[in-house]
Amino acid sequence: MTVKESTKEFETKSYFRERDVVTAAIKENVRSAMAKEGLTVESLYIGQMGIPWKFEDAVTTKVVTQQQAATVLMERNVTLVEAETEVIEAQAAADAAVTIGKSTALAYNLTESANAYGVKIIQKAGAEGLSSLGEMLDLEISETLTYKYSRLLSVVGEKKNLVIGYDDAKMMTFT
Repeated sequence: MTVKESTKEFETKSYFRERDVVTAAIKENVRSAMAKEGLTVESLYIGQMGIPWKFEDAVTTKVVTQQQAATVLMERNVTLVEAETEVIEAQAAADAAVTIGKSTALAYNLTESANAYGVKIIQKAGAEGLSSLGEMLDLEISETLTYKYSRLLSVVGEKKNLVIGYDDAKMMTFT
């Protein structure tokens, strides 16, 4: 395990081009690990074989090329995952915007419905009050409405001519 841990810090090229450095690191780590166990390492042999330099260069080039291809593949996979993550985040943001929009529209509809219902209640109460007033004063509906409009006209102010239209198409002009 110590040998394995010692070698993971080196790039693939180092095993071919810097064997002495790799060997020294392995020896030092093995000595250190054994010292923790109370043992002393007197000698440690890490075998090496001599390879013709052309063959060694070819193998080194092949291994380094394969390692670079694997690195490029891993970088590509990371890029794909990042792109997919961005798509997922964009979809989530769009879904959230739609949900917020729907909620806002629903809240607006509920508010407007409540306001309309409130206006309806006020109008109904006003109509019932006016009807009650007409009954108390023994007035017909048209007389009650005339009374109501004459009260409203009193707050008009300095206007000289005012034309009022009714549902039954009668019009009156007040001056």
